[in-house]
Amino acid sequence: MKRVGCGEGEKICFIFDESNCLSSGFLEAMNALLASGEVPGLFEGDDLVALMNGVRVGGESDEEAFRRFTLRVQKNLHVVFTMNPSGADFKNRSTTSPALFNRCVVDWFGTWGNTALEQVGKEFTRFVDVNGGDEERENLVSSLVMIHNETKSLCEETAGLKGDKSYISPRDYLDFIKNFVKIVSERRAKLEDEQMHINVGLSKLISTEEKVAEMKSQLSLKSVELKSKDALANTKLMKMVSDQNVAEKRKELAEKLAVEVARQQSEIERRTEEASGELESAEPALIAAQESVKGIKKVRDGEEGRGGGATSNY
Repeated sequence: MKRVGCGEGEKICFIFDESNCLSSGFLEAMNALLASGEVPGLFEGDDLVALMNGVRVGGESDEEAFRRFTLRVQKNLHVVFTMNPSGADFKNRSTTSPALFNRCVVDWFGTWGNTALEQVGKEFTRFVDVNGGDEERENLVSSLVMIHNETKSLCEETAGLKGDKSYISPRDYLDFIKNFVKIVSERRAKLEDEQMHINVGLSKLISTEEKVAEMKSQLSLKSVELKSKDALANTKLMKMVSDQNVAEKRKELAEKLAVEVARQQSEIERRTEEASGELESAEPALIAAQESVKGIKKVRDGEEGRGGGATSNY
């Protein structure tokens, strides 16, 4: 209402469907708007002051400015209100909301031909991603038209059974397409989300596989290195065993030599004791012999003194 009643006065077509009527107050507001160009109580307090400041020209009073505002609303605002005649409240709206009928041009929608239904279906499904190109899109639109026509035929066949006739209008066809596109979008978003999770999982699996392959490669290198070190360790072990055998043999020989040395040492000690005993027993004779030798030397010294001249050392 501000857009059409203030400023340059924009022309707007306001489409309002009965499914938008969440309460009876919606119809009352729509009835008042069509009847007088205003909705009672819509602008109050600061909102009304701001509205008057925006529409007042010269020295107009608030009543004059608001009246000019409502006239511009009636001139520039075109209201399209859609209703289904099979609805439960359709019969009462002509009496409770007369402006919906006497201030409007009633346009009874009949049926659209298959050509019109297909053209509308193509237009409203042009953003739906269909695999297979134009041929698949034509099949999709044909399916939508067939479902709409079958539903309409079924309602006409069962009209006498329920007592009240159910009308399937082009508006229902538009709602049907709208819901179809919405469901497709939701399912596609769900599939894309699941695909994203699957791709993340696959990426992790691929990364894990690459790491496992790298670890296998490293394991192969380690296995070769381990075999080399194992062979080297076996060689060293064999050498150690050989050295141990040699050392044991040397130890055994050393023990035999130690036994022999001990035996010889014992033999030496025994002979030493015998020699010492023989020496002790022969010592008096030796001393006596020495004494005898000393006496002999003195006699020869005297004889040489008498003979004169030559000397001899023994």
